[in-house]
Amino acid sequence: MRKRRPLSPVRFGLVALACMSFVAACGSDDDSSEPAEASESEEAEPGAVAAGYAALLEAMTKLSADPVSATDEALDAVEETWESFEDAVKDEDEDAHRASEEALDSFLEAGEDGNSVAMGEATAELSATAATYLAAHPG
Repeated sequence: MRKRRPLSPVRFGLVALACMSFVAACGSDDDSSEPAEASESEEAEPGAVAAGYAALLEAMTKLSADPVSATDEALDAVEETWESFEDAVKDEDEDAHRASEEALDSFLEAGEDGNSVAMGEATAELSATAATYLAAHPG
C-alpha cells in the first residue's frame, strides 16, 4: 500500500484557491440592485448558497494555513457561516448536506487539535462537495 504524502501548504493553497475560484464563479449572475422579496417559505436568495460556500471555504482556508489562529471564536464563526445557509442546502440535496456536515465536523475537530493537515483535507472535501452541489443547483 502506498504511503500518503501530507498535503504541502503550497499544494493546499493552490487547490483551495482553485476551488474557491470555481465556487465564486458559480455565484449569481444577477446584476440588479433591486432587493429580493422574501417568499413565504423563506427560501434563500439566489446565489446565497454559493456566497455562503465561498465565505465558508475562505475562512477554512485561512485557518488551515495558520492553525494557531483556529481559536474557539474563529471555529465558532466558521460554524455560524455554515448555519447561515445550511437549511437551503439540506432542502435541495440531503447528500450534499450530509457530506458538508461531515467535512465541517472533521475540520472543527482538527482545528481544536491544531492539525493543519487534517484541516486542509477537510477543507478540500468541503470544496469538492460545494463544487458538486453548485454544479447541480446553480441557482
